[in-house]
Amino acid sequence: STPFERAKASLQELIAGPTSDALRTISAEVKIRELFIDDQGTAYIDFTEALSQTHPSGPWAEMLTLRSILQTLVSNVPEITRVQILIEGREVETLAGHIDIRRPLNTTWGMNQR
Repeated sequence: STPFERAKASLQELIAGPTSDALRTISAEVKIRELFIDDQGTAYIDFTEALSQTHPSGPWAEMLTLRSILQTLVSNVPEITRVQILIEGREVETLAGHIDIRRPLNTTWGMNQR
């Protein structure tokens, strides 16, 4: 399968949530509107507003959500090196008021945050 297909399928599984009693990091209401991977390995993922509207808020929850997106992509699509998160086709400052996502996040960011 192509990097695009792997990225979309992986993110859809993340949104579907865990099959165990683990906590979900993204609401089941979230949908992927568009997904594009450019020649430099930057993935542009356009989510519905539910990504920010249904987010539980707080810096820790916001970091976990972003890390889960990045780690899901790193694990399944090594061609992706950066991720730009969009909501309803627009760049946004944050998901829930804590972490700046106006620019693409390097996929190593998800591995280095504690």
